[in-house]
Amino acid sequence: MREVVNADAMRLKLPQSMSRLHDVFNVDRLKHHIQNPELIQGRPIPKATPIILDDAGNELHIVEVLLKQRQFNRKKEYLVKWHRLPEHERNIKHVS
Repeated sequence: MREVVNADAMRLKLPQSMSRLHDVFNVDRLKHHIQNPELIQGRPIPKATPIILDDAGNELHIVEVLLKQRQFNRKKEYLVKWHRLPEHERNIKHVS
């Protein structure tokens, strides 16, 4: 917490990843944080997938599943689910 704006609102110090959010919140939305390292102590650490870059420095994504295939204008198209990307990031790739 950075400051009390009024009786119903507080200004919070947010991390850089949340810098686009407005930093004033209603107190009804806030909870007191109680640090408890035992909650996360026994959890396994997920194995990170390495980030692969092409020659230009752009991130390459790994195909997880080819969901559908079709022929359109004599070209094959695939509906692709990418590894570590959300469902709405599926897209169609054209193969010559």
